Amino acid sequence: MASGNGDLATRIEQRLPAGAAAVWTQLVRRDESRADTLDAEVRGYLEALAELAKTNESLNLEAARRVGDHCTSLIEKYGAHARADVRKVVQATVAYFIEDDDEEGDTTSIIGFDDDALVVRVAAEALEAELGDGA
Repeated sequence: MASGNGDLATRIEQRLPAGAAAVWTQLVRRDESRADTLDAEVRGYLEALAELAKTNESLNLEAARRVGDHCTSLIEKYGAHARADVRKVVQATVAYFIEDDDEEGDTTSIIGFDDDALVVRVAAEALEAELGDGA
């Protein structure tokens, strides 16, 4: 059910703004992590953000939680997929979320999670187009 030209990661990269694409591309090249490790990383990042939000007024914790929930959904749906490229896309997408110093700093800007939300949305759409609803 593949769509478009090129591999899955490249198709996602092409849909991202230049700054986000540069970070995401570096993250997709990392060694693979297990789905349960990714889930723990999301939970840990959200816990750290909740603590930081107590003293950081610019941190949008609700936006972080929404993005984190979407990451968790990607992990549940695709994190243990048989295809390595699918797992790598999920991993890079989660890593982008937990990377504070991405296109827009998560903890330093009121819109710090907007780029994270975009990356997650683009990845989810690409995975859906590639695999359909049945994963």
